[in-house]
Amino acid sequence: MLLGALLGAVNFGSIYFLVKTLNYTHPQHGTIDSSVVFEINNIGIVALSVILGMLIFQEKLSRINVAGITVCIIATILLAYAG
Repeated sequence: MLLGALLGAVNFGSIYFLVKTLNYTHPQHGTIDSSVVFEINNIGIVALSVILGMLIFQEKLSRINVAGITVCIIATILLAYAG
C-alpha cells in the first residue's frame, strides 16, 4: 500500500507539472509549444530510464544504443531552442 501510494504521488506530480508547463507563459518568449514539451518529457523519461538501468542493473549499452540516445538528446536541444 505504501509503495502504491508513493507511485501514485509521483504520477500525480508528473501530470501536475506537465500541465503547469503546458500553461506556462514566459514573459519574453510567450508560450512553449506543446510538441516541444511532450518531446522533452518523453526523452527525459527515456534518458532517466537508461541512466537508472546502467546504475542499478549494470546494463551495458551498445554503440547503436548510445547513438540513438545521443540523436534524441540533440533533437531535444534543437527543438527546445528552435522556436
